[in-house]
Order: sequence, then C-alpha cells, then structure tokens
Amino acid sequence: MIALKLGFRAFDPHELLVHFLAERAGVYTELGLDVSLVDLRAGDRPHDAAVACGSALFAALDGAPIRIRLIASRAPLFWLYGHRSELADARIAGYPPGTPPARFLAFALPESATLLSARDDAARLALLRSGAADCALLSSATPPSRLMDIEPLFCLADRVAVPTTGVAARVGEGPGVDRLVQAHRLALGALAADPALARATARDAFEFDEDEAAWAVSVARHYFTDDGRVPATYIESALSIVGATASPYGPEALSPPT
Repeated sequence: MIALKLGFRAFDPHELLVHFLAERAGVYTELGLDVSLVDLRAGDRPHDAAVACGSALFAALDGAPIRIRLIASRAPLFWLYGHRSELADARIAGYPPGTPPARFLAFALPESATLLSARDDAARLALLRSGAADCALLSSATPPSRLMDIEPLFCLADRVAVPTTGVAARVGEGPGVDRLVQAHRLALGALAADPALARATARDAFEFDEDEAAWAVSVARHYFTDDGRVPATYIESALSIVGATASPYGPEALSPPT
C-alpha cells in the first residue's frame, strides 16, 4: 500500500468529488493507495499531488516544476450571483487578488468593475446581501437552492475555458502519483456511468441534501471530462487565454489524436 497526501484548496465538489468517488467506489484500495487530504489553505504543507489545478497552472507558469497529469473540470466552476445583469461599474465580491478564481473572473468582467476581496462564500454572500456589493462569486460549495432570492448571472465555466481541477504533481513524482492518476480516471468514468453513486457521494461528502447533491452531480457531469483528458486544441486555447506559451500539461492529460 502506497501512502499519498493529496492537497486541496477548497472543500467543494469542484475539487474533491472525484477523490471521494474514488474512495467510495474502492478504487484507491484496488490500486494499493492510502490517500489522505491535506488542506493547502492552512499553509504549504507537504503533499505528493494536488487537485487544485488552477493553482498548479499559475505556479507552473511562474516557473515551478509542476506537471498537470489529469483534467477533471474543463473550466472554473464558480457562479456570479447578483441583482443586476449590467456589470459595468459593478462592485463584485470575489476571491482575494492573485488567487485563480480572481484571475479567471477578471477575464470575464469589464475593466470598470470593482473587485471586493472576501475570504469565502459566506463573506461574499454577506457583502451582497448587505448592499456593499452588487454581485458575488460563489463556489460549488453553495448550491443555488440556498440562494432563492438571488439569481445566478452566469457560470464562469461558460466564459473562461481553462481546466481547473484534476491531478497535478511536481515533475518526477513516483508510482503513487501514477496510481492516483489511474484512480481519478476510473472515478471520472464512474461519475459518467453511475450518477446514483455520484449523488450519494456528493450528499455524504459535502453534507448536501438530495436536491443539492443532484445539482452538484449534474454540474459535474456537464463540465467534467469522462476520462481526465481534453483535446490538444482545447489546451492551446486555454493557454492563450492565460497568456502562456509553454504548456504544463502532460501527454496523459490530452485526448489521443483522431
């Protein structure tokens, strides 16, 4: 059995549904893996791999020796909620500057919008409800059924086609990461093939009710890959969006040529 520490930055379906599916379906055990989670927001604690591939992408573009080995979500799963659809000069409660969600949101907003930094969904929502912000960017940890009086304006994934979750690790990591990639590939297949299992996993892992779990799985099945791969042309387009020339994506994250 290989022990492996898996880093995450947000405890939500966007980052961790695939991990919990692999755990619940017994894939880790079958592949000889003992996977424990490490909260990277509590500091850069030692970890072997990470599911926060948006962070890995920007770290790699800054020169870190990181390779993205598998793609789960093809795009950032964050939703902009608000009482006004006109975003020019709007005050947006978003993530702290420099974080991947803040950087992705900037690609989707007019330059005149003002970003207000807040630490989490609860703080961003509080700024919106208090009138201090016109809109708030919320994560997949907050299902829309909890915001019945506030309309979603758009999903960031529909405006910024850049992969954001999967498996990333430092170049040269050993067989544990290879097995982790295999496990998450199998878990993505289970997400596509067994939505009932995925709903039960989302319900229990994230303390969702049945409707919230169904929403999370529907979103994942729409935006996630089936096997951890996307076409090379998709990666080329994503790199152009973030202004990169070199690619940190490994060949195993690319669909085979047709």
